[in-house]
Amino acid sequence: PLYDSLKDHCRRTGESFKMKLFDGPTSVENLAWMMFTEITEMGFRLSHIEVRETDTSVISYTREDWIRDNRHFATLRSPAVSQP
Repeated sequence: PLYDSLKDHCRRTGESFKMKLFDGPTSVENLAWMMFTEITEMGFRLSHIEVRETDTSVISYTREDWIRDNRHFATLRSPAVSQP
């Protein structure tokens, strides 16, 4: 699995990656929301991002999508994410 490989790489090389772990399977839409949030929190102002799910499936997630989802998530618990 990718996560175990990344942890092993960090242990062997001393490199450190910032990793987010979802508590379970997630959708590409939740991944896009999380990436948009993380990049925005770094100080960048994005207009949109594209996430390639497969060779033929690409999701385009816009700032308007992010604002709408944040309003929705404010009334609910945020998508399940745990820190490694």
